[in-house]
Amino acid sequence: MKKDRDMKKIVLGLVVIVVVSFMIGGTIFRVSGGIDNMIHLGDGEVIDFNEIEKFDLENIKNINVDTTSNDIRFIATDEENIKVHYYGKVSGIKENEVPKLVAEKFGDNINVEIEYPNKMQISLGIHVEQMILDIYIPKKYKENIFVENTSGDVKLENLNLKNFDAKITSGNIESEFFTSEEAIIENTSGKVKMTDYVGNLKIKGSSGDVDISFKTLDGDIDIERSSGDVKLELPSDAQFYLKANTTSGDINSNFPISINGKIEENKIEGTIGSGTNKIDIDVTSGDIILKSRTK
Repeated sequence: MKKDRDMKKIVLGLVVIVVVSFMIGGTIFRVSGGIDNMIHLGDGEVIDFNEIEKFDLENIKNINVDTTSNDIRFIATDEENIKVHYYGKVSGIKENEVPKLVAEKFGDNINVEIEYPNKMQISLGIHVEQMILDIYIPKKYKENIFVENTSGDVKLENLNLKNFDAKITSGNIESEFFTSEEAIIENTSGKVKMTDYVGNLKIKGSSGDVDISFKTLDGDIDIERSSGDVKLELPSDAQFYLKANTTSGDINSNFPISINGKIEENKIEGTIGSGTNKIDIDVTSGDIILKSRTK
């Protein structure tokens, strides 16, 4: 008899659990808008989106950008206004689920974000054709840009800034003819390629090659990399104090270095010329290459 009562209690408990589970599932189903909003099979229809916001440049000190899964391009322009252009194509989702541009001015800040509809869904057929955020910066703007981006590349062209600060997770950073009093770049996974850079530079990251050419060496360089080669192309008349260390890799330089201390296989410390600027490179796994520009 006792065993029968215990069995009935177990069965009753299981029934209660099943009923409560169905009630919770039904609530989620209604809130999410039904099966059509919870599971997307993707019918192949392509949705185009195109949004533009413009801001007066006056008194703007900071441009702050925070996005996910978008390529960002900062483009110099002769226009007077800052223009933010978000555009692209996606498929496999509904039109009201397309990411939205949110760009606002607060005091001396312009804040740019991409907002994703907060829906509970299992997306089985979403396909990103193209999602691009272009930010047009007037050439007279000489202040600060701060960027945070996940799963997307960042590119800069012809900018002259006070400070540039970028935190990138899984994405590349590329620049051309870029000048900054100080640029700080942290990227978890991705390469850094800068052409004709001028200014102080700090780079920290876990994985990816670093390839930088300097128009002039007018600042200090500090690079930390867990995995990846570091290549610096410097003016032939550059003068700097060098500290280079790689745990697993080679160090190559065609600059005449006056060595300080003892010579070690994977470490160099010394002076080139007057040692005006400082170059500090620390790599765990990868080669370090310093070469002079041919022109």
